[in-house]
Amino acid sequence: NIMKTQDYNFSLSNETYAPLQNGTIWQSASQLNSDACSNEITLPNAFIIADDVYTSIRIYNNGFITFGNGLNNGQIMGANVKSPISNTVKGWAVDYVVSAFGNNLRASLSGSPEISYGENANDFVIQFQDLSINGSNQTRISFQIVLKSDSTIQFVYGNDSIGQASAVSSQIGLRGKAELVN
Repeated sequence: NIMKTQDYNFSLSNETYAPLQNGTIWQSASQLNSDACSNEITLPNAFIIADDVYTSIRIYNNGFITFGNGLNNGQIMGANVKSPISNTVKGWAVDYVVSAFGNNLRASLSGSPEISYGENANDFVIQFQDLSINGSNQTRISFQIVLKSDSTIQFVYGNDSIGQASAVSSQIGLRGKAELVN
């Protein structure tokens, strides 16, 4: 049951970025200046991808989330992944990757950099706020991965983005089940 991106419909719409209110802050400020992966975060509702049912995710501070435990012999793998769609990190075994801006992200020099998560209506929102690409500190981007209650996925980007973040190669999209890379 391997998901292929052609199994999903992609569409473009003009959604309004609305900052998450009263979310749980996972990382902020200088914590964002290292590569990290969260512990499992329980979703308020089950989320279905390609007939697989998930009740938790992991957040990576390089602009993406994963479904599946991502563990290898009990150790979290892939915290340093910056290219989540094409990565071949040894031992990184996740079921699905959802990447809204996969890159080597850091805290921006302006704004209030943080990664938070929480519910908005019946949807689960993961918010990456005021981040920059490592080595390009004058950039700032804010975006959200929204796991809709009907098991659709939405990427919403803030209008406050500044600089040339789009000129840098970032990975946006989905990655299906992959075998453990040895």
